[in-house]
Amino acid sequence: MARTGRLQPHFQVLMGLGWDEVKLPNPVRPGDELDLEMTVLEMRESKSKSDRGIVRNRNILRNQKRETVLECISNIFVERRPNASA
Repeated sequence: MARTGRLQPHFQVLMGLGWDEVKLPNPVRPGDELDLEMTVLEMRESKSKSDRGIVRNRNILRNQKRETVLECISNIFVERRPNASA
């Protein structure tokens, strides 16, 4: 049974800036059901473009047995909302 979810907060992602601390402790197998947990660690305004920002997330991907199959920190370049404060 496939489940879908909505990311909150919603980001307008412009590009990925890379992954840090990548761990792949267990394999993903055909038929696995995967669940992604994302935690925002940091949000900051771009130093060169005030309408853009950088978001740092911790990502944990688990299978149906709740075994972690991927853990990493991602850095993404996002569009800032017009009313966003620093």
